[in-house]
Amino acid sequence: MSLFFLLNVPINVKFVEAGADVSVDPLAALLGDYADLLGDEGTTILELDCSIDEGHDLSSQVTLNEVEQGYEITDNYKTNPQRLSLTGEVTDSPVQYLSVITTGVGSLGNIFGELSKSINSWFILKELWLSGTPFDIVTGLDLYKNMVIERLSVPKNSGIGRTLRFDAELVQVRR
Repeated sequence: MSLFFLLNVPINVKFVEAGADVSVDPLAALLGDYADLLGDEGTTILELDCSIDEGHDLSSQVTLNEVEQGYEITDNYKTNPQRLSLTGEVTDSPVQYLSVITTGVGSLGNIFGELSKSINSWFILKELWLSGTPFDIVTGLDLYKNMVIERLSVPKNSGIGRTLRFDAELVQVRR
């Protein structure tokens, strides 16, 4: 296996219930090996087929106060909540065409079978945004605890087709 292959592995992302017993081996997560990381399969909320773009933002605030001679001294440092911007994709593979919503989110289905992955994923993301329920995100770089969706944007056009592509801004909730 070449180094080039390792650097170009698809980025994998998985949303799991907040507080789930998740430990992350960065190399395993990068390679998409979540089976050993998550333990109970019931904790999975949503797994993306592809994370097209990720932005990991860590920031802090330093207070500066002037003293008699005009010098600034630092007397406090605090970290801001972690932020993650994510462009993800969920595809309909295999494609299902006849879909009608007949039940609530979480057990979406119809007389023809379950809704397509992309539509079901849309309802899951929408419910996470609407409820403000914190969840954890496992990426190939890090594990983010207690995240909520601050902004969710889903473009639809003929080039995207029956795929859910979305941009999400997520922020860590501290309680």
